[in-house]
Amino acid sequence: VIGALEKVDRNRTFRRNNVRFQLLPGEWATKLFRHDPADRETRLAMGITSMAGTPISPPFISHRIGVEKETGGAHWKFPESAPSRRIWSDTQLTKNLCAVAERRVMEALRKAPSRPPFSATVRVNLDDLLAWLSDDVDEGRMRLWIDRLCVFNWLDETNRKAARELQRSFTASRPTVDGALALYALFRPLASDWLFRQILRERGIQAEKIATCAHLGRVVAMLRRRDMIAAVEVALEAYHCIGVPMADFNVLPTGFDPDRLLAALIIPVRDKQVLDIFRRWRSPAEPKKE
Repeated sequence: VIGALEKVDRNRTFRRNNVRFQLLPGEWATKLFRHDPADRETRLAMGITSMAGTPISPPFISHRIGVEKETGGAHWKFPESAPSRRIWSDTQLTKNLCAVAERRVMEALRKAPSRPPFSATVRVNLDDLLAWLSDDVDEGRMRLWIDRLCVFNWLDETNRKAARELQRSFTASRPTVDGALALYALFRPLASDWLFRQILRERGIQAEKIATCAHLGRVVAMLRRRDMIAAVEVALEAYHCIGVPMADFNVLPTGFDPDRLLAALIIPVRDKQVLDIFRRWRSPAEPKKE
C-alpha cells in the first residue's frame, strides 16, 4: 500500500487524477503481531505513527506523503502539489523525526488555544525509549515499519481498543535512569496534557487554565539549535512560573545528542513511567518542624 501511494506522491500526472484512498483499520495491524510479537523497532514505529489526528495536528501520514484529509469525509486525497506538511525525505531517520516534531509544534502554536501536538494511541515502555536515546536500535528496520504502519487508522474506538490489547503484550523492564532519560522526563510533560495536569495536581494547582505549548516551542527551537543548556533552562522556567519547584543540580547537561532528544519527544511513552522519573527533578521538601 505505501509503495503504491509513494508512486502517486512522486508523480505530478498521477496527482492530477484525483487519487483518493482510506486508511486501513488499525485493528488489522494488530493481527500482524498476534503470533509474532512486535520487536523494539516495530513498537517504536507503531507509537510514532499512532499520533492522534486533529485539524491542528493531523495523523502521521500527512508528514510521510503529500496528502490531505477530505473535509467531512473518511477519504484522503492527493492535491496536485504536495502540501507543506509533507516534510519526510530520504535523509536520516533522526532528522526526519526532528522535522516532524518541529512542524507539529509550529502548527499547534498558530491555533488558539494551542495544545501539545504529540498525543498518541499506542504507547511504548521506557526501555524502548532508552534504546532510542542510546542509539541502540536498527533505524533501517524502524523506518521500514514507520512506512508500513502509517497507512493504518488508530482514531476510532474499535481501533483504539485493538491498540490497547496489543500494547499489553509489549514486554517491559525497569531500565536504570541515566541523564538522557532524565532530560526526556523533564521535556516530555510539556508535550503531554495528561502528564502536565498530573504534575500540577500533585501541587494542588488548577491545571485546566495553564498551557505549555509556547514553552514547548521554545524547547524545540533550542534543541534544533543544539543548545541543550538553553533547552533545560526553558523547561525549568516553565515549571517554576506555575509554582512547581524544581531542584538545581548545578550540573550542565552536556554529552547528550539534542537531535535524538528532540526526536524522542514524538515517541509516546507510558505517562506514569515518565512521571516517576520527573519526580526526581522536584525540589526536596523541607522537613516539618515539630
